[in-house]
Amino acid sequence: MGYDYQLGTYEAGPGYAISGLNNQAKMTKQQSLNQAFVKKSLAGGTATLDTFLEKTYHGYNLQNFFQYKHAGGWTYFHSHARWDEGGQGYPAWEALTLYNNYGTGDFLKVTTDSVPSWDVPKVMRKKNPTQVRRAAVDNAPVTACYASQKDDRFTLFLLSRKIDGFPIKGDDGYTPVTVNIPIKSAKKVTLYMLTGDPRSHNVFANNAKITSKIIESKGNLSKFIINAKTGTDDRGLPPGSTFCYVFEGVE
Repeated sequence: MGYDYQLGTYEAGPGYAISGLNNQAKMTKQQSLNQAFVKKSLAGGTATLDTFLEKTYHGYNLQNFFQYKHAGGWTYFHSHARWDEGGQGYPAWEALTLYNNYGTGDFLKVTTDSVPSWDVPKVMRKKNPTQVRRAAVDNAPVTACYASQKDDRFTLFLLSRKIDGFPIKGDDGYTPVTVNIPIKSAKKVTLYMLTGDPRSHNVFANNAKITSKIIESKGNLSKFIINAKTGTDDRGLPPGSTFCYVFEGVE
């Protein structure tokens, strides 16, 4: 009683099943490799950033990634590939660089008018099928929006939790997005993107990487629509993608 405290994490990032850990049965080399393809994918990077932003929005002051180092192989929690495998950053770490560089400042309240959603079923524990490992979530939103402000810089994060064909079979995975933002003008708008095939991964090569482009900043920006003029195409936010819009010199 009487002590101050702060919320934080000491190990965060894509989790892995490891032989013997938490009663995990022995993993084959192929299982571990398949797992690495998923955890080190573009979609995995977006999901990692999503969790860090969500925790920040709810008051977490300190969040630590698992390990900042090049891996002794392609498995597990490291941030970068070995030098003999290219030395590239894995998408989870690449996505977090956007958080570190542009997500600082005060996080703003985001009010959702409407968003596509999906019912996420519960997951039971394999060794004890009567125990719930993850509770069901009704109407889980399939896109996420976060905003922060520091001095005259405003940052808008848009993240897709969809991939093509899931959760809706045959869907291209794009989501139309319109955001009402609390600024009228900006001297400069830059879009930083982690986008492409959500299943692409950086296990052996730098396939999923951040790209950027300058967005037209003339006119009233308060009704911001994700389309061809703002960096993608008129279908909206691509599946599994991270879009980070940085507005500088805002009014």
